[in-house]
Amino acid sequence: MHCYKTEYREKIKDVMRFSGPRMIIYEPRLALKHLIESLRHK
Repeated sequence: MHCYKTEYREKIKDVMRFSGPRMIIYEPRLALKHLIESLRHK
């Protein structure tokens, strides 16, 4: 079950497509931590 409505989820995906790659450049430790946490929950 998702917390957000479908249209809002699509906007979040667009934002993450833009900001996700930049996070690797500007905050590599946070990006790596986020990756590890997301893989752990799958």
